[in-house]
Amino acid sequence: MSSFQYFVKIISLCYAKAKGPMIGLVAFSFFSVISSVAYYIYAGKFIDVIVYSLDETAALTTIAIPFLIYILLLLSSSIFEKFRNYFEVLYNNMITLIIDEYKYEKNLALDTQTYLSPAFTAKKQILEQNGWKAVAAPKNIIELVFALLPVALYLIILFTYDWRISVLVLLSAIPLVYSNTKAGKRIWAIWEDNSDITAHYNMYRNALWGNITDVKLLGAGTYILRKLSLVLSQFLQKIQDSEKKLLNNLLLSTLIEYGLLAVAYGLLFQGILSGSISIGAFFVVNAALWTMKRQLDHALERYAQLAADLEIVKVFVNFLGLKPIITEIPEARELRTNEPISIEFQNVWFRYPRSKTWIFKGVSFHIRADEDIAIVGKNGAGKTTLIRLMTRMYDPQKGRILINGVPLAKIKLTSYHKAIGLLSQDFRVFEFSAKENIYLGKVTESKNLLRKIKKASQLAGATEVINKLPRKFDTLLTSKIEGGQDLSGGQFQRIAIARTFFRNPKLLILDEPTSAVDALAEEEIFNNIFNNAEQKTVIIVSHRFKTIRRAKRILVVADGKIVQDGTHAELLKQSGLYQEMYKAQE
Repeated sequence: MSSFQYFVKIISLCYAKAKGPMIGLVAFSFFSVISSVAYYIYAGKFIDVIVYSLDETAALTTIAIPFLIYILLLLSSSIFEKFRNYFEVLYNNMITLIIDEYKYEKNLALDTQTYLSPAFTAKKQILEQNGWKAVAAPKNIIELVFALLPVALYLIILFTYDWRISVLVLLSAIPLVYSNTKAGKRIWAIWEDNSDITAHYNMYRNALWGNITDVKLLGAGTYILRKLSLVLSQFLQKIQDSEKKLLNNLLLSTLIEYGLLAVAYGLLFQGILSGSISIGAFFVVNAALWTMKRQLDHALERYAQLAADLEIVKVFVNFLGLKPIITEIPEARELRTNEPISIEFQNVWFRYPRSKTWIFKGVSFHIRADEDIAIVGKNGAGKTTLIRLMTRMYDPQKGRILINGVPLAKIKLTSYHKAIGLLSQDFRVFEFSAKENIYLGKVTESKNLLRKIKKASQLAGATEVINKLPRKFDTLLTSKIEGGQDLSGGQFQRIAIARTFFRNPKLLILDEPTSAVDALAEEEIFNNIFNNAEQKTVIIVSHRFKTIRRAKRILVVADGKIVQDGTHAELLKQSGLYQEMYKAQE
């Protein structure tokens, strides 16, 4: 797309979210400009009326009507400007909301595989820091247009008095246009060329913000702060060098600008001395000249800002145009509800984008519906990646995955994900209430909510924790808000497990689900999991053999393949990785 098309696109995007403020801003900007120009033109005539009345010793009543018109024009100009400011404030307050809505809508529409792209990460970084500039661009465009409109009108006015003055004023603006445009492109280049620097800056900054207990105990705070300062100084030096160049250019441009304006004033004074320009006309020309200069300066600022922000607008528009890598085919079918899930891997090969190393090389296995499976292997063997392939967070490069005999790529993702309950080792508990955290497991549930939430909590061993909170199930799980309370890692994990129970999925996947709870709690939780696993397929990834041995079948992952498959008793009899890992843990 051309630059013009990018700006048209960002205007349409913002208009869809802030129609009223944008219409009001455009309308009252127009009325404000027209009334202001009309005021200055009439003011010159009013001055001539007063001068003429004084010379003719006319009665005061002869200037009453012109004075009334003068006041009405002045009043209307002021009222229109206040309305314009009102709609500008409304729009400014909506900027954050607009960009957040678009960012989060797009983020939800994309897939995990897209998140792995460095280009995607770089775009998110730019939008996180400067996305507001893209959404502010439509307001800058409106201001640019309505700064150029009075410039055009005042040029016409100046031209009617002396065309040479209008030419000189236009010429005086050229050096500033050049300087500001060049500066805008240079500022963007600093942000674009140093995206790695800003990423490192945020990395160190985040380490010093929030919970810094580990940093303090390690005594690493001063070291990290020094690294932060070093990265910041590198970036600020580039900004300083750029601003110094801009200052030098602006000083030279200003000298040229005011030299040309001095010549324009010479022509104006010459007209007064020759009698070709009246006192009222002098007022109009002088007001037109300086108002035009002020509007030109404002237009140049908006133009320079737009030139600097164009690349951010491009990033924003292109970000919203991203398509997920994991997509559904048009004829994708719905997965039947209330049906246990069977999973079959057929010669599956997988490696991460930009990696030459295969994580899996021709993996094949079959998990029957309503079967309890455990997956074990050394760290880095690919257990979690196997889960991500099962849930179609990634697609394999070769082979295929069947769900109930149907290729996973031919099943509607939404219907498949509804059947899955996934509790991963990097689980997340939100700063919502305990009740809402559990309810997030199935937001479509509407009947007997509290009873079902409490049952899920009981099965996860979370009820005792929740009942000790200030407002029990209604307590916010954060200390940032009065009345809320933080929990320990194990307590948070029980809330997350309760959410999975509440979801009541047909395919239950547990990736190190009890890593933060004690042995007694783990025993209770897994008893509840297996006792409530009827008509469910359960897949457990764990390093704890006390948990693993309860599964009806165990898959051992190593070297990109399934190297062993059997029950706990069968695998212990075999000389292999499972026996080796079991003995080491015992």
